[in-house]
Amino acid sequence: MKLIENVGKKYECNIEAKHVLIWSYQSQVINQINRGYPVIWNMANSSTYGSHSVVVTGYKIYSKSVKIGLITLKNFVKLLQINDNWSRGERYFDFTRYWVFGSFVTVK
Repeated sequence: MKLIENVGKKYECNIEAKHVLIWSYQSQVINQINRGYPVIWNMANSSTYGSHSVVVTGYKIYSKSVKIGLITLKNFVKLLQINDNWSRGERYFDFTRYWVFGSFVTVK
């Protein structure tokens, strides 16, 4: 976090970074992205990335309704649009199935 703030000072920008260990998709992803701020996602032991940090630049949420008898259930798929520095363009990561350790760094 200090590194991010120091880079901001170098370019005469006031940047505030906050490390978040216990997160929610709504507050650390949706709210931040909707305000125009990126999110740094530090993941640990991901099956896709191992232990790596990526920049979250967007999100998509898909829902599907499934009717079982008289009950309708909604399933949600939460995707993170990320820049991982492993490919040239954006990629999407299925956050719905992410159940390992990690943290977010919110940047303003």
